[in-house]
Amino acid sequence: MHIVIFSDCYHPVLNGVVISIDTFKNELQKRGHQFRIVTTRCPDYHQNDPQVIRFKPLLPFKPKGGLYPIARPQFVNWQAGRIAHFRPDLIHSQHTIGLYLGNGWEIGVGFLGLKVAKKLG
Repeated sequence: MHIVIFSDCYHPVLNGVVISIDTFKNELQKRGHQFRIVTTRCPDYHQNDPQVIRFKPLLPFKPKGGLYPIARPQFVNWQAGRIAHFRPDLIHSQHTIGLYLGNGWEIGVGFLGLKVAKKLG
């Protein structure tokens, strides 16, 4: 099964959401599932994991004290195309902390997960 997890935070942030994602990821790998994690890029944190897709944050600051950068991913059709190449069986939005600001202006990777899931059926 191909699974995509959308979350507004992932490493280097360490909180319950990230621990939950890591738990899912480890169990999915043990069971032979493939996955992608879609999240926000954090300043000065570099990782070369091809399973993690990161978006540029609105305000690039280092995570601290429960705060972490939030992205405003755009171009839903283009993003859906990127995810479609992975052929997901399941799209899971782990963390929808985003904001709805009216006129379709939504902030957060969780909202992107909902839009991509709808777009891909």
